[in-house]
Amino acid sequence: SLYTDEDCTMSAGTAWEDVESDEEGIVTFEGVQNNSTYYFKETSAPSGYEISDDVYMAVVDVNGNVTITDSDGNSIDTVLNSLKRIDLSLIKVDEDS
Repeated sequence: SLYTDEDCTMSAGTAWEDVESDEEGIVTFEGVQNNSTYYFKETSAPSGYEISDDVYMAVVDVNGNVTITDSDGNSIDTVLNSLKRIDLSLIKVDEDS
């Protein structure tokens, strides 16, 4: 989802809520305005993946060029999904048990 505030509480518009990635993992927010700043975060994840709490900032300059940064201010062009990790417990027994 796309937001106008860093806390991701103010939606940038209903057209940008619940946008899903395509089969290649690309997410497109169409119709954003030049000379604007947006924030986005993951609100759902594919089965088997964790939902990230990370918030990213997208700055659209007056010419429509976009710069995306992570929460540490690093310029990025890819957001990675993390696999869910689970605990697996086994009981080891000998052949007489």
